[in-house]
Amino acid sequence: MNNQETQSFASVFKDPIRRRVFFQKCLMFAGKLLRAILLLGLCFVILLPIIEKLSNIYKEINLKFKLNLIGLDYSSDPEVIGLTKEEYETIA
Repeated sequence: MNNQETQSFASVFKDPIRRRVFFQKCLMFAGKLLRAILLLGLCFVILLPIIEKLSNIYKEINLKFKLNLIGLDYSSDPEVIGLTKEEYETIA
C-alpha cells in the first residue's frame, strides 16, 4: 500500500458517515456469512439420517455375501436352529 491509499483508508474512519457505511457493509457481510453457515448446518442435519439409512441398506445387502464367504447362510425358517457359540468360534 502506498501512502495515498493509507490516507484514504484512514479518512474512512475519520468521517462518521463513511464509518457508519463501512460498518453496515461489514455487518451485512457477517450476516450473509452466518446465514450461509446456518444453511449448511441445516442441510447436514437433514441429510445425515438419509445417509445413515443408505449406509445401513448397503450393509444389509452385503450381509448375505459376507456370510457366504465364511460358509454360512441366513434363513427365515423358524425350524432352522442357528449356530452354537462353539460352532461360530470354530468358523471365525
